Amino acid sequence: MSAMRGTFVIARRELLERVKSKWFIAMTILGPVFMVALIVIPALIASKSVIGAKVEIVDHSGVLGDALATELREIRWVPAIVPPDTSYATSVGRIREKEINGFIVIPKDALAGELIIYEGDNASSQVVQLLLEAPALTSRDLSHRPEPEPHHGLSRVSPTIDLVGLSSDIFEDVPAQ
Repeated sequence: MSAMRGTFVIARRELLERVKSKWFIAMTILGPVFMVALIVIPALIASKSVIGAKVEIVDHSGVLGDALATELREIRWVPAIVPPDTSYATSVGRIREKEINGFIVIPKDALAGELIIYEGDNASSQVVQLLLEAPALTSRDLSHRPEPEPHHGLSRVSPTIDLVGLSSDIFEDVPAQ
Protein backbone atom coordinates (compact mmCIF):
# COMPACT_ATOMS: atom_id res chain seq x y z
CA MET A 1 0.00 0.00 0.00
CA SER A 2 2.80 2.41 0.78
CA ALA A 3 4.23 2.04 -2.76
CA MET A 4 0.88 3.05 -4.22
CA ARG A 5 0.65 5.99 -1.84
CA GLY A 6 4.16 7.07 -2.83
CA THR A 7 3.21 6.94 -6.52
CA PHE A 8 0.18 9.17 -5.94
CA VAL A 9 2.27 11.66 -3.94
CA ILE A 10 4.81 11.92 -6.76
CA ALA A 11 2.11 12.14 -9.46
CA ARG A 12 0.32 14.89 -7.51
CA ARG A 13 3.54 16.87 -7.12
CA GLU A 14 4.39 16.53 -10.84
CA LEU A 15 0.90 17.61 -11.88
CA LEU A 16 0.99 20.68 -9.64
CA GLU A 17 4.41 21.63 -11.02
CA ARG A 18 3.15 21.38 -14.61
CA VAL A 19 -0.04 23.35 -13.90
CA LYS A 20 1.95 26.18 -12.31
CA SER A 21 4.10 26.73 -15.44
CA LYS A 22 3.43 29.71 -17.68
CA TRP A 23 3.29 27.52 -20.82
CA PHE A 24 0.54 25.34 -19.38
CA ILE A 25 -1.59 28.37 -18.57
CA ALA A 26 -0.89 29.99 -21.96
CA MET A 27 -1.72 26.85 -23.94
CA THR A 28 -4.82 26.18 -21.85
CA ILE A 29 -6.15 29.59 -22.90
CA LEU A 30 -4.72 29.83 -26.44
CA GLY A 31 -5.43 26.23 -27.51
CA PRO A 32 -9.24 26.62 -27.64
CA VAL A 33 -8.88 30.10 -29.17
CA PHE A 34 -6.78 28.69 -32.02
CA MET A 35 -9.22 25.82 -32.54
CA VAL A 36 -12.17 28.22 -32.85
CA ALA A 37 -10.15 30.43 -35.21
CA LEU A 38 -9.40 27.43 -37.44
CA ILE A 39 -13.14 26.88 -37.87
CA VAL A 40 -14.52 30.43 -37.92
CA ILE A 41 -12.00 32.26 -40.14
CA PRO A 42 -12.35 29.97 -43.21
CA ALA A 43 -16.15 30.08 -42.86
CA LEU A 44 -16.10 33.89 -42.81
CA ILE A 45 -13.81 34.05 -45.82
CA ALA A 46 -16.01 31.60 -47.76
CA SER A 47 -19.22 33.48 -46.98
CA LYS A 48 -17.81 36.86 -48.00
CA SER A 49 -16.38 35.50 -51.25
CA VAL A 50 -19.84 34.93 -52.75
CA ILE A 51 -21.30 38.32 -51.87
CA GLY A 52 -21.41 40.46 -54.98
CA ALA A 53 -20.82 37.57 -57.39
CA LYS A 54 -21.36 38.75 -60.98
CA VAL A 55 -23.62 36.36 -62.85
CA GLU A 56 -25.00 36.46 -66.37
CA ILE A 57 -28.37 34.90 -67.13
CA VAL A 58 -28.88 33.42 -70.59
CA ASP A 59 -32.68 33.03 -70.73
CA HIS A 60 -33.86 30.92 -73.66
CA SER A 61 -37.33 30.59 -72.10
CA GLY A 62 -37.98 34.33 -72.18
CA VAL A 63 -39.95 34.21 -68.92
CA LEU A 64 -37.72 33.12 -66.04
CA GLY A 65 -34.75 35.48 -66.39
CA ASP A 66 -36.26 38.51 -64.66
CA ALA A 67 -37.64 36.49 -61.73
CA LEU A 68 -34.31 34.71 -61.25
CA ALA A 69 -32.42 38.01 -61.43
CA THR A 70 -34.67 39.44 -58.71
CA GLU A 71 -34.00 36.42 -56.48
CA LEU A 72 -30.26 36.69 -57.07
CA ARG A 73 -30.29 40.38 -56.13
CA GLU A 74 -31.90 39.44 -52.82
CA ILE A 75 -28.88 37.26 -51.98
CA ARG A 76 -26.62 40.19 -52.93
CA TRP A 77 -25.41 38.87 -56.27
CA VAL A 78 -25.10 41.09 -59.34
CA PRO A 79 -27.11 39.43 -62.12
CA ALA A 80 -27.27 40.64 -65.72
CA ILE A 81 -29.59 39.22 -68.35
CA VAL A 82 -27.76 38.72 -71.64
CA PRO A 83 -29.20 37.92 -75.09
CA PRO A 84 -30.26 34.29 -75.59
CA ASP A 85 -27.86 33.91 -78.52
CA THR A 86 -24.83 34.42 -76.23
CA SER A 87 -22.54 31.46 -76.87
CA TYR A 88 -21.08 29.14 -74.28
CA ALA A 89 -17.55 30.09 -75.37
CA THR A 90 -18.31 33.78 -74.90
CA SER A 91 -19.59 33.21 -71.37
CA VAL A 92 -16.62 31.02 -70.43
CA GLY A 93 -14.29 33.65 -71.93
CA ARG A 94 -15.85 36.31 -69.70
CA ILE A 95 -15.15 34.09 -66.68
CA ARG A 96 -11.58 33.58 -67.91
CA GLU A 97 -11.12 37.35 -68.14
CA LYS A 98 -12.59 37.73 -64.61
CA GLU A 99 -15.45 39.88 -65.93
CA ILE A 100 -18.04 37.58 -64.33
CA ASN A 101 -18.05 34.77 -61.77
CA GLY A 102 -20.50 32.56 -63.61
CA PHE A 103 -23.52 32.23 -65.86
CA ILE A 104 -26.91 30.57 -65.67
CA VAL A 105 -28.40 28.97 -68.76
CA ILE A 106 -32.18 28.74 -68.67
CA PRO A 107 -33.30 26.37 -71.45
CA LYS A 108 -36.40 26.99 -73.54
CA ASP A 109 -38.28 24.15 -71.83
CA ALA A 110 -37.27 25.00 -68.26
CA LEU A 111 -40.89 25.25 -67.16
CA ALA A 112 -41.49 21.77 -68.55
CA GLY A 113 -38.69 20.38 -66.40
CA GLU A 114 -35.49 20.85 -68.36
CA LEU A 115 -32.53 21.62 -66.11
CA ILE A 116 -31.33 25.13 -65.41
CA ILE A 117 -27.54 25.01 -65.23
CA TYR A 118 -25.17 27.33 -63.39
CA GLU A 119 -21.53 27.26 -64.42
CA GLY A 120 -18.90 29.33 -62.72
CA ASP A 121 -15.62 29.65 -60.95
CA ASN A 122 -17.47 29.55 -57.62
CA ALA A 123 -19.88 26.66 -58.32
CA SER A 124 -17.98 24.21 -56.14
CA SER A 125 -18.32 26.50 -53.11
CA GLN A 126 -20.62 25.05 -50.49
CA VAL A 127 -21.98 28.52 -49.78
CA VAL A 128 -22.97 28.96 -53.46
CA GLN A 129 -24.59 25.53 -53.47
CA LEU A 130 -26.62 26.40 -50.40
CA LEU A 131 -27.66 29.75 -51.86
CA LEU A 132 -28.77 28.26 -55.16
CA GLU A 133 -30.73 25.46 -53.56
CA ALA A 134 -32.53 27.89 -51.24
CA PRO A 135 -36.35 27.62 -51.33
CA ALA A 136 -36.76 31.03 -52.98
CA LEU A 137 -34.71 29.91 -55.98
CA THR A 138 -36.30 26.48 -56.24
CA SER A 139 -39.91 27.29 -55.45
CA ARG A 140 -41.30 25.61 -58.58
CA ASP A 141 -42.12 21.95 -58.09
CA LEU A 142 -40.28 20.31 -60.94
CA SER A 143 -39.60 17.06 -59.09
CA HIS A 144 -41.93 15.11 -61.42
CA ARG A 145 -39.50 15.32 -64.33
CA PRO A 146 -37.21 12.38 -65.11
CA GLU A 147 -33.63 12.45 -63.89
CA PRO A 148 -31.21 13.75 -66.54
CA GLU A 149 -28.47 11.65 -68.02
CA PRO A 150 -25.18 12.45 -66.24
CA HIS A 151 -22.87 14.62 -68.34
CA HIS A 152 -19.91 16.95 -67.91
CA GLY A 153 -19.52 15.96 -64.24
CA LEU A 154 -22.59 17.89 -63.13
CA SER A 155 -23.52 17.50 -59.51
CA ARG A 156 -27.21 17.52 -58.71
CA VAL A 157 -27.81 20.02 -55.89
CA SER A 158 -31.42 21.06 -56.31
CA PRO A 159 -34.60 20.23 -58.17
CA THR A 160 -34.08 23.06 -60.65
CA ILE A 161 -30.47 24.24 -60.75
CA ASP A 162 -27.36 22.15 -61.46
CA LEU A 163 -23.90 23.54 -60.72
CA VAL A 164 -20.77 23.08 -62.77
CA GLY A 165 -17.47 24.21 -61.28
CA LEU A 166 -15.14 25.62 -63.88
CA SER A 167 -11.47 25.26 -63.08
CA SER A 168 -8.75 27.25 -64.77
CA ASP A 169 -7.81 24.34 -67.05
CA ILE A 170 -11.23 24.34 -68.74
CA PHE A 171 -10.75 28.00 -69.66
CA GLU A 172 -7.74 27.09 -71.77
CA ASP A 173 -9.76 24.55 -73.81
CA VAL A 174 -12.54 26.92 -74.84
CA PRO A 175 -11.61 29.43 -77.54
CA ALA A 176 -12.35 33.07 -76.70
CA GLN A 177 -14.78 34.93 -78.95
